[in-house]
Amino acid sequence: MATRRRLIRLALVSAETWARSQREGMDHDPMAWMLASRELLDGRDAVEAALELGHCIRAILLHDLVLGLDADPAIIDDLCLDDAPAVFAAV
Repeated sequence: MATRRRLIRLALVSAETWARSQREGMDHDPMAWMLASRELLDGRDAVEAALELGHCIRAILLHDLVLGLDADPAIIDDLCLDDAPAVFAAV
C-alpha cells in the first residue's frame, strides 16, 4: 500500500534524480533512471524501491554524492553506518 510517507519518499527520489540531471547537464533521462533496474536497489526500479526508507536513502545519496548511475549497495550502506567519531556528537 502506498501511504503518504511512502509517496513522499518516491517524490524525493524523483526530485533528486531530476535535480542531479539538471546540475550535471546529463543527457541521461531521469525517468529512464527511475524505471530501470538498479543493483543499488537490489535489482528493483526506483519507482518501486523508493517507497522503502532504506532504498530511498540509497538513491538520494547516490545522486547527492554523484556516485554514477548505479552502485554497490554496500558502499552506500557503509556511508550510513552510525559510527561517527565522538567529536561530531557534541556539535
